[in-house]
Amino acid sequence: MASPKEVPLHVSLRLSSGGNNAKRSSITYRADEKTAKCGGEVIKVNEIFLADKDNEHVYNSRLHEIVEGVLTGEHGCIMVYGHAGTGKSSTMLGSPQNYGIIPRAIDQIYERIAAVQGNASSRCFFTVRVTYLQVMDEVIQDIINPKNDNISFVNQSGTVRVHGAEEVEAAREAAMELVDVGLENQTYHDRASTIFRVSVERRELMKDGSTLIHSALLHLVDLGCISPTDSSKGETTVSTRGLHSLLSVVSKQNKEELPTDGIAYYLHPCLTGGNVNTCVVVCCSGW
Repeated sequence: MASPKEVPLHVSLRLSSGGNNAKRSSITYRADEKTAKCGGEVIKVNEIFLADKDNEHVYNSRLHEIVEGVLTGEHGCIMVYGHAGTGKSSTMLGSPQNYGIIPRAIDQIYERIAAVQGNASSRCFFTVRVTYLQVMDEVIQDIINPKNDNISFVNQSGTVRVHGAEEVEAAREAAMELVDVGLENQTYHDRASTIFRVSVERRELMKDGSTLIHSALLHLVDLGCISPTDSSKGETTVSTRGLHSLLSVVSKQNKEELPTDGIAYYLHPCLTGGNVNTCVVVCCSGW
């Protein structure tokens, strides 16, 4: 086996029971070495979750810590990758009986805010805003407000920002409702990625009368296949090429090599370290 590739982020491998896609899976792993192989690429993973581990277990392993950091000013990004039938959507969204990453992150953020503001000595005030996007090829859609049809990713002084999307200030219940609105408005396609972005601003009144402001972004990304597929080779090729594209972006450390592809362009800072705490959960089947 080739030497595993070290990547500057936290990588988790989540295994499902397989189902109808078991024979099409092209990703193999070595639990003893904590490595995963996709085609000819071998990567080091931080942990492997077997099929008996539920969403709560996955979330509490590392993702809880990333979301907590957002409340103190650290950017966070959690990406879920996998082809159809591997549990990607159930990992990100879950069910009423087994909440996924997005509802758990929303709960954690608002519960933490309530705890801070419930302290009689607290001098902190929070503002939470939500954006929900779908990206397929070079097309960016606002799935909270589909009437916004002039969305773009803009590079401002080396930081890639979203221009023209709806950013809704929301309480907990409203944030949960916006997830449902986005699901109703999105287009389902193998290549489509969704980005649920939460902006948290924390304003703390200091004893000298000044205001200390912390702001951070949390990106929760359901990652589609970010490179063209070869339909003659089936879904295995979709999964393989998508993960290879992800690894390719991770390896681009030089700013001159910033990708121009829509989703890769926007997520590049999350994938290459810096001031963003990032975890990629790769969902696989077939064992």
